[in-house]
Amino acid sequence: MSNFHSTVSRRDFMKALGLAGVGLGAAGAATPVFHDLDELISSKPEVRESPWWVKEREFEDPTVEIDWSLKTHFDYNLVHSWVSKETAQEWQEKQAELIREAVANNTPGNTLKDMALANMGLHYAGSDLFNYSQLSRPEYSTVILDTFDVSGQIDNKYGLTRTQLGIPKWQGTPEENSAMVAAVLHFLGSTRVGYVSINENNKKVWFSPDKANRIISWGDVEEPVNTPGILWPGNKLGSLVLPNKCNSLISFVIPQSGISKYHHTALSRAATFLGYAESTIISARLQIFLKTLGYDGVGSDASANNVGFGVLAGNGELGRLNYLVNPWHGALIRKADFMLTDLPLAPTRPIDSGITRFCATCKKCAEMCPGSALSLADGPSWDTLSAQNGLGVKNYTNDWHKCRPWAWPPSPNTVGSCGVCQAVCVFSKLEESSVHDIIKPVVSQTPLFNRFFKRMDDMFNYNNPENPEEWWSRDYKNYPYSRAVPGN
Repeated sequence: MSNFHSTVSRRDFMKALGLAGVGLGAAGAATPVFHDLDELISSKPEVRESPWWVKEREFEDPTVEIDWSLKTHFDYNLVHSWVSKETAQEWQEKQAELIREAVANNTPGNTLKDMALANMGLHYAGSDLFNYSQLSRPEYSTVILDTFDVSGQIDNKYGLTRTQLGIPKWQGTPEENSAMVAAVLHFLGSTRVGYVSINENNKKVWFSPDKANRIISWGDVEEPVNTPGILWPGNKLGSLVLPNKCNSLISFVIPQSGISKYHHTALSRAATFLGYAESTIISARLQIFLKTLGYDGVGSDASANNVGFGVLAGNGELGRLNYLVNPWHGALIRKADFMLTDLPLAPTRPIDSGITRFCATCKKCAEMCPGSALSLADGPSWDTLSAQNGLGVKNYTNDWHKCRPWAWPPSPNTVGSCGVCQAVCVFSKLEESSVHDIIKPVVSQTPLFNRFFKRMDDMFNYNNPENPEEWWSRDYKNYPYSRAVPGN
């Protein structure tokens, strides 16, 4: 259709408005040129289309079983509150010594240049992704997302606003809007996009209290009403009221670089930090884009389980490691970021590509876990191990107390991030051989060959990457550079 339900055509709308709000104009010299959203949408980015062997299921019926009558809000503060101040200080001192020793010995993967690369990914826009000094308190820093307001009320800094130009807000069908958002996110760097219609069931996917110690609720408000809580000292609960009008959620995949295969190194940690930074930048630009059209975008500082919404939106399945796993990136997904919006969107369905069934017989991530934190059970369970496990999802229960000393700094065991479970996942290496184009549809249809495929993965020795120093001397012309390509 040539008009978007107003007297202004899409072409005239974008000509008057411009796409500078998300940086399209500045990138024109290096990327394909789109003159307006008609051309951008018609480019048909394949961020939602699935191969024939990936089946769509009913809404709220993913391959992981969920009992919504048992599902409750999970207290996010339990994630980090169990580490004592003394333990945190001891771990910091041990890790400091590990770092000093590694740099002094010029250890491949942990040289000073590796440290600098990791630190580069950690810092952005004058902020740190995490504040590790707060580990010893039941408190988790929110600086990862404080570069944009939770309410999404960002002023357009690139010229006059839509309202100042007298242009009406965007009007499109949910299907048109969904294609538009997918096209924008594909341009910004996301590799798969899905949508969830918010209802009373999936509202339980929000943390409450969340990482800012806020109780989450919904109300007839024009924008989020944020009253920050206090964790330390005093433990005072705050509140966050989300707008009922924002009844659609955008879920978008942020892939993680394949250099995660260099386990326990600063080089590997660079992939983690870069993924979080990319997520924040993409979210801020998406928020500006929505606001310019006349709609609100409430970023993931609204504190929900990003993996949960990634599963519900059909961006992957829940793997044994309790991360999002899909046929395109395996477990190398740093985040399935999300944004609430009042822009009408067409919901997408959960998928079944055989991954959940494959996890039942594979167990590679659990076998390779250095902390023995992942379950080796033959099937998922409703049972939990501790308060760190949520209720209402039938999965493989992680022992987070065993994972924590390896997973995030400060760590008493390793210089860099762990990420073993993500890197060794059979699906994380699916593009390294053309034979995997045959394996993926077979896995989706029958579990008969799952054990054989796992043994093949062992035989090809994917679990033992080359010397990390080789990454620094790689052939730029032939070596894949995109973070979305496993192995880079």
